[in-house]
Amino acid sequence: RNNMATVAVGVIGALAGVVLRRRGHRQLKDLEEELDQVLDELDEVLDDLDDTEEALDSTESSLSEVENKSRMLESMLESITAEKNRLAAERDEALNAANLENEKAMQAIEEARRVSKAAEDGAAKLEADLLWTKALVEQKQQELEQKRREVEQREQ
Repeated sequence: RNNMATVAVGVIGALAGVVLRRRGHRQLKDLEEELDQVLDELDEVLDDLDDTEEALDSTESSLSEVENKSRMLESMLESITAEKNRLAAERDEALNAANLENEKAMQAIEEARRVSKAAEDGAAKLEADLLWTKALVEQKQQELEQKRREVEQREQ
């Protein structure tokens, strides 16, 4: 009986060992499947990260191009503004000079008129008319010169 009990305990122990080993194999297989699934998901996440990194690199490159174009446009704007200011200063200078010349011509015309009014004899009247005509010619020449300068500026 003791032998039978020992044999029974041995058989039960062997069966329990087989059952436990099978259960352990199944659990190990389940764990391996779960690990494979987690690794697949991790691969997908890594692929997504690679795609995101490529998109960021592309965006960074585009941003760099935009910054370069922006700097170039700012430089062009500064250059255009400087040229515009230079032309405006030249225009103002030319207008001031023309106004000064016009004022001188008007003074000469007024002087010629005074001389014309004051002259009583024919010689004085003739001289006054000559001065007045000269001043008028000078004024017209200045006006023509001013118009020529304006045309030249427009052509530039």
